[in-house]
This record gives sequence, structure tokens and C-alpha cells, in this order.
Amino acid sequence: MERLFAPLIEWQMQRVPVRAGGYSLDLDSTIFERYGRQEGSLKGHNPRKHGRPSHHPVLAVLAEAHFILHGWLRSGNCGSSRGVVEFLEEALALWGQRQTIRLVRADSGFFDDKLLSFLEQRCLPYMVVTRLTKWVQREAQRIQHWTELDANYAAGEFRLKLHGWTTERRFVVIRERVRETRASVGRKLIDVPGYTFRIFVTSRLDAPEVIWRKIGSCFARYLRYCEGARWKKRDVLKPARYRVRLYSAVVILRGLIPILKARGGARGYCHQGRARPQS
Repeated sequence: MERLFAPLIEWQMQRVPVRAGGYSLDLDSTIFERYGRQEGSLKGHNPRKHGRPSHHPVLAVLAEAHFILHGWLRSGNCGSSRGVVEFLEEALALWGQRQTIRLVRADSGFFDDKLLSFLEQRCLPYMVVTRLTKWVQREAQRIQHWTELDANYAAGEFRLKLHGWTTERRFVVIRERVRETRASVGRKLIDVPGYTFRIFVTSRLDAPEVIWRKIGSCFARYLRYCEGARWKKRDVLKPARYRVRLYSAVVILRGLIPILKARGGARGYCHQGRARPQS
């Protein structure tokens, strides 16, 4: 099976179209419910089937090509960001120097200092949805200068070093007016009624309105659909939905290889032919 998948993945990557501006790399995780006693399927966060054993794969996707670059099959009790730095190292090694990674994007499950520090060390621009802790909310409430984008949206920013972080980082805030005719995606802050807020931590130096118009609005559409359907992104991936399903099947089969090799071994999450016991 390894002899099959290695040239297959290489064949797929050679056919990714060349883009002058490079590609955005999206990190995401999904939940696969399991019915039975499959190895590595454990109880964890499962929004659709509460209490059902599951696997919790993590995926790296070239957004503009709708191409699944890499994936790990993990046990259901793993958090979204568990092992993400090692996973991203493998994904970047697979991609090599073929084309530029212009931006790494991820949702709030990957809001972690270890990942952000790794991206900064590799000089990879990033845009990650912020987990709305009370410290982040407090700083968002203190923003005085807002740049109006249109009648309903405004952009602001602040800098903050959270507890345990090694450095101060930039946060871009998008404020959306609550409307009866349209559901808002962001979170409401108790002290700022009438608005919802989306907050991103980013290493890009563009003005907040530029980030939102060029990158954030597309990313927000992606997150809006993912909000209630993990990895059922037909609105985003509709032109290539059948290819995505094929690539997903390839990733799943690659994850099954170590399980088949280590039948009866320790329970754990698996990748690249080796099993990692749960700590």
C-alpha cells in the first residue's frame, strides 16, 4: 500500500495548477463517527453523535486548488491542535519548494502559541481565528478607532501578549452590525450590544480593512459554512466536491496502514506508519 500511495500523492501534486501568488494552506479537523470497535476510535468531542466513539483527523488543504495535501488519522479524544506542529512539518516537507505558501489559515481550534511560534520561525504568514478568552474580549471592547468598511462592517486592531506567550502579537477585529434579515457569524460581547465580533491573530502587516477585503471575507465564508457542518464544505468546494471525496478516501486509507500493520497493538492515534500511545 505504501508503494501505491507515495507515487499517487506525488502524481497529484505535480498536477496542482501553478499560481503566481502561491497558495493558502488551510488547517482543519473533522469528526468521523464510528459504529463498532475500530482501533483508535475513542469518545471525545462529537457535535453530531454525543458520546459516540470517533476518529478526529486533521487535514491540510491547498485552498485555491481544493487539494488535500496531508492528513493524520487521530483518536477521537484528541484536541484540534494536538500534534499540529509535527503534522504541519510533514505537510510542508511533502509540498517542498513546488510553489509558495502565501498564507496559513486555521480556525480557533488551532489558536495555540506553539503553532504561531512555529509559523513565525518558518516565516510563514498566518491568519488564525482567535479563541475569545476574557482577556481578548476586554481588549476588543477597548478599541476606540474603527475603520468603516460599509454600512454594516467596521475593522479595528490591537496588540496583546497573552499569558504563556513568548511575544506580543497583532489582532484584527471585524465588527458586524446585528441585523434581523441576516444571521451574523461572529460572537456577541456583553458590554457591546448590537454587534458581533470576529477576531483574528495575524502576522500580516496590511491595514485591517485590506486584510478583510483580500483575505478575511473569503475566510469568513469558509468558516460560516463550517460552523455547523465539519468538513461538509460543499458551498466552498462545490466545483471539486468529487475530487475532495476521492482525496479524503486516500487520506483515510493512508491512516489505516499503521492500524493494519499493528493489529492488536496499543490504542493510540496513528500516522505515517507508527502508533502514538495516548498520554
